[in-house]
Amino acid sequence: MACCRLILAVLAACFVGVTVGQLQDDAAVVPTCREVQDAWVRKSLGPKDLVPTSPRLGHDLAVCSKGKTCCTKRMEDKYLEASKKDFQSVVQSTSAYLKFLVSQNAARFTEQFHGLIQKSENETHHLFRNVYKNMAIEANSLIEIFHRKLSLFVNGAELSVTDSVKDFFDALFPLVYRRLLNPKMTDMSTEYANCVMDLQREVLPFGELPTRIATQLQRSLLAARVFVQALNLGVEVVNTTNHLILTRDCTKALLKFKYCSHCQGQPLIKPCGNYCMNVMRGCLASVTDINPHWNSYIDVMQSLTKGMKGMYSVENIMSTLPDKVSESIMIAMQNGPGLTAKVQKACRRPRQRNRRGTPNLLTGSIRRADKPPANLYEHIQMFMRSLAMSKGFYSNLAETICNDDSLAVRPGQEETCWNGQSYGRYALAVVDNGFQAQRFNPELRVDKEDAIIVNIIDKLKHIKELIVSKMALWVEDPDWDDSGGSGDGPYGDGEYSGDSDDEDYQDSSGSGDGENPPVTDSNSKSEEEMYFEDSTPKQKAVVPGDTTQDNVNEQNRQNANDPNSLNTESGSTVPTSAVSLVAIATVIVTAYLRHSL
Repeated sequence: MACCRLILAVLAACFVGVTVGQLQDDAAVVPTCREVQDAWVRKSLGPKDLVPTSPRLGHDLAVCSKGKTCCTKRMEDKYLEASKKDFQSVVQSTSAYLKFLVSQNAARFTEQFHGLIQKSENETHHLFRNVYKNMAIEANSLIEIFHRKLSLFVNGAELSVTDSVKDFFDALFPLVYRRLLNPKMTDMSTEYANCVMDLQREVLPFGELPTRIATQLQRSLLAARVFVQALNLGVEVVNTTNHLILTRDCTKALLKFKYCSHCQGQPLIKPCGNYCMNVMRGCLASVTDINPHWNSYIDVMQSLTKGMKGMYSVENIMSTLPDKVSESIMIAMQNGPGLTAKVQKACRRPRQRNRRGTPNLLTGSIRRADKPPANLYEHIQMFMRSLAMSKGFYSNLAETICNDDSLAVRPGQEETCWNGQSYGRYALAVVDNGFQAQRFNPELRVDKEDAIIVNIIDKLKHIKELIVSKMALWVEDPDWDDSGGSGDGPYGDGEYSGDSDDEDYQDSSGSGDGENPPVTDSNSKSEEEMYFEDSTPKQKAVVPGDTTQDNVNEQNRQNANDPNSLNTESGSTVPTSAVSLVAIATVIVTAYLRHSL
């Protein structure tokens, strides 16, 4: 019996020793919950009394350790929501500059394109009020509707710029015919006006100028329209990646990564860098696959913007549009007698009114051109250089996040970090980027691609195809010159020149020199100023001479009995000298433009 008692005493002592040792080990893992309480309060996750004062068994926890813990199920749920918010916050802060760059410039360039159109409209109104006064009121609605169509086109409306130009000149011809070519006409009936309008495309009163205007407006505004569409897509891409819908596996991995160390009483321990990489690459698997398409998007945008200068610069086209309208009216006046004969042959003879002398059709004084604007093309290129720096952004997003010292321990210091289980070294392999590589991820399961990200990738592919298809048509155009540029830029492509074409366009406007407006020195401005400075051009108005009413009336009296005067069928007298006066006015305009430029 004594021997049996001795054996039982020894066994009891061993059992007690083991139990005490187990308790000591648990106490070493979770010594206290005080630091957890402090971290909980700092994070504003809930009242302090939700945190246990001492460790407890975590049998009710779903993700974190079920051993001794400072967490309850309610705390774990709070930590789960906090881990989602933390992840969204770190992704958004990492991409904050890219979002600002794309969204701000999308708004600014859209505003500047519309500003150029509005400036053209204002200057055209000014032209008619000061030069063609007797048809200014009737032309107001034509000018407004025409420019409104241009703005709607840039916004993406299903309109044809070519048809809008033709419609404008169709409606302008009856005004010019009645007010300038046959000023003795009484009110023109709707039937007669429609007849005159229908003849515009047949008799070509404005020469080939409307066709040239339509071609250059269509090309330049189409480039601006596609550019704006691409910028808006860029904004959509950044916004989509900033508001990801996280999978359940991802949120559980984020909880374990960020807050399960709190449950073990060690809230100040940072996760290991390689551990961070696996978690972030798993949660950002689909986002990483955006990267090659984002890079291609930037490349094709750069190619598009290289052609937005010279002959097809929106800035140049819109700033010279009022001049072109004025020039087209002069062409009609030079061919006035012939046009009148053709119109009256096709339409019935309108009623006339007797008035003494010929009205002063062209009035007003020369107004100096305002200071030329900073070059919009240079602003666009500065933006594109900044945007090009975001190449590789999405493939490096996980690395960028994990290299933040406030979030994780950098690789190389892996002995003193949270590895997902304990305080120590992270020994698991780091997976590569992309959805396909995540089947080897030890931290979470990624079994399907994000449908929203797949959709945004499809949109990036579509905008690339759209731009490439448009540029293919432009390059085939003999007027399109892409031989310029050194090819030494950050994209490895030569710049589209277009300078010789621009010179030809300027020659047709009567300026004679073919020079572009001076470019403001970008070195004197900050980068932000160059991005967002208002590039609305200061536009000049064409004023064909300073002829006074007395001079015109005197000339009419001298020509009253001139046998060389041309009498139209309507009875209005148009002296042959008037045609030469228009030619002289054109010379005056040319000289003025040379001087002002």
